[in-house]
Amino acid sequence: MLYFAANGRAVIARWTNNKYYSGNILYESNHQTTVILTDGDKRTYSKGDVSAVFSDQAPNDVQLAQHVVAKWKWSEKYHIGFVTAETSDGYVVTFDDGDIGTYFSSQLRILPNQDSPHKGKLGR
Repeated sequence: MLYFAANGRAVIARWTNNKYYSGNILYESNHQTTVILTDGDKRTYSKGDVSAVFSDQAPNDVQLAQHVVAKWKWSEKYHIGFVTAETSDGYVVTFDDGDIGTYFSSQLRILPNQDSPHKGKLGR
C-alpha cells in the first residue's frame, strides 16, 4: 500500500479505550490514516471508520442533542457526550457516563457520522 507523508494536520483520534485524544496525521493512503498522538503513541485507522479520526477544529455552530467530544476536568482525554442545553455560561454536555459539564463552543468537537441526534432528556 502506497503511503504519503501528510501535512501534520491536527486531529482528534479514538484510542482503544473508546476515548479520544489530540494528535496529528503522520501518513495517509486511500484506505488508512496513521496518527501520532500528543503522547507519542501511533495508531493506524481505516478511513471507512469516519468517527475514528476527525479534524481538531472548534465548531461554527452547536445544536441541542448533537453528539460531541469534550475534555473532562483537566483530562487529556476527550469523552463522548451530547449537548443538553445552552446557557449564558455555554453549552451543557451530558457525557455517556452521566457526568455533566458546561463548555464554550471552542472546547467542543462535533462527533462525526452520528445519524440522529440524541434522544435523551434535554435541558436538565
